[in-house]
Amino acid sequence: MTARDFMAADKAVAVEQFNTGRKRGCIVRWDFETVFNQIPAKKKGKRSAVPSEIHQQDSATQVDSGFVSFSVMVYPELPTPDKVIEDIQNDMKARYAGEAQPEIDLEFYRRAIDELHNC
Repeated sequence: MTARDFMAADKAVAVEQFNTGRKRGCIVRWDFETVFNQIPAKKKGKRSAVPSEIHQQDSATQVDSGFVSFSVMVYPELPTPDKVIEDIQNDMKARYAGEAQPEIDLEFYRRAIDELHNC
């Protein structure tokens, strides 16, 4: 299973090629999920009969942090599309074992890796 990584939402791309002269590879990201911050409500001056922990959970708001979390794999050489899809499927099976998996457009990744090979 791959580790989760974080990036500013407007900079997170699914497939990114790098070419350092000696190495020509790519970075593949999938399973994007918006990261939310939970901001507790301001405390009131008077005490209530409801415990403060419960009161804060009910009145807390979630705010979009501007970041996304995702799984990432760095390939030092250009991989085959089948290798990338296999890695994504294996990660999703491990991460969401027994749960409903989010939908991922695997054909998008196949086309993107094919385009890198044709450049």
